[in-house]
Amino acid sequence: MLRVALRILPSLVLAMITVLLILVSVGRGDEVPSYPAVTKGWRAAQALLARMAQVYEVPPPALQIDRFGHYRDGVIYMRDATVDTDVMEAVLAHEFAHYLFRHKGLVPGNEIVADAKVVEILERSRGYSCGEAFRVQYRRLSGINRVNLQLQGHQSPCEELRIFLTGFPEFRDFVRVTGGERERPCWPAGW
Repeated sequence: MLRVALRILPSLVLAMITVLLILVSVGRGDEVPSYPAVTKGWRAAQALLARMAQVYEVPPPALQIDRFGHYRDGVIYMRDATVDTDVMEAVLAHEFAHYLFRHKGLVPGNEIVADAKVVEILERSRGYSCGEAFRVQYRRLSGINRVNLQLQGHQSPCEELRIFLTGFPEFRDFVRVTGGERERPCWPAGW
């Protein structure tokens, strides 16, 4: 009998300690910190993604945090550093375009199509004018965080910007005035 009690005792003690810790945690309202922290940008990203899905009459994709922004199998991944920036809307719209087109794999042609669709998505879901939507996407594509970044499945940032600009010749003057020396090598021929 003593042997049985000695074998049960450690399991019983462990179970009691576990229950006690759970009760204390629930009682004090302590939670394991969630990731990502719920920031204003994260809430805005979730709300914008829900609005995009509503406008395009599709089920909303899941939104997760990852090291790089990308789309895969019904999930949009965003960098945590992106959600609180002025280009979050363009990044989210770009990944949502991949979702709409059901893109699979890392194909440069898919990136061009998604970049072009961003302007329409922002016009329809945010109510931006074409010019406002263009400016948000232009900031994303010409941003300093992209200058020397060659992402898998993408063309060079300069080439992606150049291709995007050729689809919006009506904003040529805006780009000429706004674009700094850093963007000038990315301009399409004839600009």
